[in-house]
Amino acid sequence: MAKEQCKQHNSGIGGQAVLEGVMMRCGDDYAVAIR
Repeated sequence: MAKEQCKQHNSGIGGQAVLEGVMMRCGDDYAVAIR
């Protein structure tokens, strides 16, 4: 049985929850949305 290789691509895009909002990051740029 051959082992399958899974290649993952790092998009460099991430996000994080902030108090009452969300932050999205891509490289050196970021955006924050709050309510």
